[in-house]
Amino acid sequence: MRINRDFVLSKLEKLQNEFEGYYGTDLTDIANELGVTWHGLQKRYPRGKVTIPHLKVLGI
Repeated sequence: MRINRDFVLSKLEKLQNEFEGYYGTDLTDIANELGVTWHGLQKRYPRGKVTIPHLKVLGI
C-alpha cells in the first residue's frame, strides 16, 4: 500500500484523542498496517519537509 499522508495523520489524531498521546511503537504499527517499515515512513516524511505537527514530534 502506498503511504498516504491523510491516513497516517488520521491514525495519529485518533491515538492523540483516545490516549492523549502516542509512542514510536504506534508509528511502527501504522507502518506495518501500510506494509512498509518505520524507516520507510521516515524517508517518506523527512524532518525538514514535514508540515504535520504530529510527525515532527516523533522526529520524522
